[in-house]
Amino acid sequence: MVKRRFFVYIITFVAIILPRIAMGQNALQVEEIASLRKSVQLGGKAEVIFVSKSEHLIIESSRPSLDTRLAPKKNRSGEWEYVIQLQLNYAKERTFTITESGTTDQVVVPKKVFVGNNQYFYNVKRNENVIFLVNNSQPNDAHMVNGEAAIEPNKQLPCKVISSTNEAGFYSTTVIIDMWKYGELKSNITLNTQRYEQYNETLLSRAEKGESVSNQEWDSLSHWQEQLETAEAEFLDISTINISQEKSNTVQINVSRIGPKQKLTYVVNRTASVKTPKSHTPKRWFVMANYAFSPNPQHSFGITGGLVGKYGVYVSISTNGNFLFSPDHEADDEQTNSYLWSGETATTRFSVTAGGMFSVGNFGYLYAGLGYGIRNKIWYTLNEESVSLLEGQYNGLMLEAGVTATIADHFLLSAGAALQIPKTYFEFKFGVGYRF
Repeated sequence: MVKRRFFVYIITFVAIILPRIAMGQNALQVEEIASLRKSVQLGGKAEVIFVSKSEHLIIESSRPSLDTRLAPKKNRSGEWEYVIQLQLNYAKERTFTITESGTTDQVVVPKKVFVGNNQYFYNVKRNENVIFLVNNSQPNDAHMVNGEAAIEPNKQLPCKVISSTNEAGFYSTTVIIDMWKYGELKSNITLNTQRYEQYNETLLSRAEKGESVSNQEWDSLSHWQEQLETAEAEFLDISTINISQEKSNTVQINVSRIGPKQKLTYVVNRTASVKTPKSHTPKRWFVMANYAFSPNPQHSFGITGGLVGKYGVYVSISTNGNFLFSPDHEADDEQTNSYLWSGETATTRFSVTAGGMFSVGNFGYLYAGLGYGIRNKIWYTLNEESVSLLEGQYNGLMLEAGVTATIADHFLLSAGAALQIPKTYFEFKFGVGYRF
């Protein structure tokens, strides 16, 4: 007697890039970065790391009582990392819901089986050209095509693809899979489950009877558990359908629980262009040590402090440590011969400026400001009187501008220049600081 073979018409995708606007669709997209997955020692836990340029994501686990959300932090690339630690003792499967604060945008990470002592990385980004799925399946949908079944392809699934255009002129893609072979892929999970459960039951029964169970036997149980977890994770990956569009996002369907003769039909739609909401940049304090040099020559040191976000303000003070602002006398070139000089000289340099700052992405800030500066050349007479030479005086309005770069989120480096008028005095200004 020949076995009757059952196959399933699983999924038909119709109208790729159908120009229909769906209200409530969003521009958030999440994709696993499989190439970054790595094994680490986490005491049996797993870590899921979501990387995004947005610092306003809210990520909820499907097992909130088992999982721990760590505080988001910036990585070396200037992107935010959201880390979720998974406790896997009671449940291996997870889904995650990601929402961007201040918007209605939300995306769900499809169910996945996670394995302990592994880190999984996902990229969360915004995309203005978003595709999404509309489930048009009917409760009694079923189909038989030459003893075969339809499903979206996966490289590890035994399937073939049929592409056509329907009567309405829309593209239709149907993928065929042999459900007997698909069932063989499931058998690995069944086999590992039976091995683990039988061995676990045997060891627990012996332990309850007071019989000795060696460490090697418990290690063997852990080995079967790891084999089961790996098989579940592999099968879930195989059963995940990815649908993507060039220069757009990827949407997913999981068919691990699909049944015989079941038919699923999806329409692939595209949203209207979605504008990225304005991101609120929090205000942060900073402080910076400065060094200034003028070709006159003149060296001075100072401090700058301020508050920055997308826009910011700052105040800067510099001096060479000499605060003799009111000398005993002033003299021009013709009057220098009227004094008996001791040969001792000094300079007074002091400046104070304030201005505004503008954020330039992850690079840092542009700044510009104005203030007042004093630079006096002082000579001393034999009777220890101080005389300010008019030729060396540069006092007046001060204008400055420059750039401040951020390094590893907190550290700052700045470079700029300042000009003093009406009598021209020019100096270069550099700084190093810390942003809180």
